Amino acid sequence: MLVTTETFDVAMVVSATQAAAGVAGPLNGVKMHLFTNNPALAKQMLLGAFTEPTYGSYAAQAVTFGAAKRDAQGNISTDTGQVIWQETGTPLATTVNGYFLTNTAGTTLLAAEYFPTPQNLVDLLSSFWVVAEWSANNAAAGQCQVGS
Repeated sequence: MLVTTETFDVAMVVSATQAAAGVAGPLNGVKMHLFTNNPALAKQMLLGAFTEPTYGSYAAQAVTFGAAKRDAQGNISTDTGQVIWQETGTPLATTVNGYFLTNTAGTTLLAAEYFPTPQNLVDLLSSFWVVAEWSANNAAAGQCQVGS
C-alpha cells in the first residue's frame, strides 16, 4: 500500500480546490445542491438520480473549499464552511435527505452524501446549515456536518 506524506496530502487539497496556472481543480467553483429522494450513492451515480427540492426560493449555492487542515481523525482535509439553507417566499414543507456537488455549470456530478438525519424545512423560520468536508488521503474520512 502506498502511504502518502502530509506534504503530498496538502498539495492534493490545494490542487483540488484552487485554480493554478489557468487550470481549476475539480473542487474549485463547485455548487452544492440538495436532494429529497433516496438515490443509491456509488461511484457510477448519475446526476439524474437526484431529486432537488421544489420550494420556490430553492437554488443551488456556490461553495468555496477552504485551506488544508488536519481533521479530528488526523487526515488532511478541507471544508466548505457553513452553507445555510432556508426557504423564502411561499413556504413548502420539505424533507431534505442530503446534498450533492456539481461543477459550476451544474452539469457534472462530483460527489454526494446523505445527512446523518434528514432535515425538515416546515416554514419560513426553518433553516439548517451544511459543512461539506473532503479529505485528500482518505475519501471515507470526509463527512458533512449538519445543524440548525
